[in-house]
Amino acid sequence: MALREGKAEKIAEIIEHYPDIKDIKNINYRLIQEWEVPDWIKIKPVDKNEEEMDLINLGKRQRTTLHNVDNLTDAQFIKAIEDG
Repeated sequence: MALREGKAEKIAEIIEHYPDIKDIKNINYRLIQEWEVPDWIKIKPVDKNEEEMDLINLGKRQRTTLHNVDNLTDAQFIKAIEDG
C-alpha cells in the first residue's frame, strides 16, 4: 500500500507543477521530471556568434611570430651569456 501512497503524492506534485494536465492516467510518475533535473546536467543554449567564430577559425594553423625584445645580434648574445 505504501507504493500507491507514494504514487499519489508524486502525481499530486506533478499536477501542482503542471495544472493544465487533464488526463491523469497518462502521467508517468516514475520518471524524473524537468524541474527535478539539476542545473549542472542541463544543456546551455548555444550562442550563434560564438558558433560562427568557431567556424571561422577552422582554417590553417597560424604561425606564431617571435619578437626579439632585446635586439641583440648572435655575437652580442653569446658574449652576454659568457659574461653572465
